[in-house]
Amino acid sequence: MLDAARLHDRLQPYLYTQAARFFLDGYPWTMAPLPVAFPDDPRVYGRENAKTRGFEWMIGDALLAAPLYGNDYETANTRDVYLPRGDWMDYDTGERYQGPQVLRNFPLPPGKTPLFAGGTGIVAEKRGSRIVARIYPVASQAESFFIAADGVTRTTIRLNIANWQRVSVTAGGGRAISGAWQRNAFEFVTTPGETYELR
Repeated sequence: MLDAARLHDRLQPYLYTQAARFFLDGYPWTMAPLPVAFPDDPRVYGRENAKTRGFEWMIGDALLAAPLYGNDYETANTRDVYLPRGDWMDYDTGERYQGPQVLRNFPLPPGKTPLFAGGTGIVAEKRGSRIVARIYPVASQAESFFIAADGVTRTTIRLNIANWQRVSVTAGGGRAISGAWQRNAFEFVTTPGETYELR
């Protein structure tokens, strides 16, 4: 429980952004069921039932939640997890998967974070009083943004990455920003309202 609370606290800037986006455009960014997020994929339909227990949803444009949900949660420790088309990474281990595919009997023991990074791969996390952008290497070209606590100020991040081993970050005016690989993602500290480009 404590680990889950700490995860939610870290992801607070990302979750807040999705709630603000939901308010602005009406799309359920905070918790979009896979049939809503991937309407053209026939394999996302009919997975939410007592037999399949395929309860999954997108959180924003970069995280897929696949929790151990269902009335057998006290005894189950695996689920069949469906990953739509694209590159996906296990949030805890960084193990990579290519969708579309079903991960049969995917282990979800106590303490396992039931998240996969995919889509844009652009996530915001809180570190003390700072907001850190975490870029998972799942999309070489993408764009997303975070909304600051004032509900208005946007921080934009654009990816046009040719080589994940040599990522560089620039802010407005071409100013170089330092970053580093941490926990399977490239991360750097952001300033609210700035635009960043990763190459």
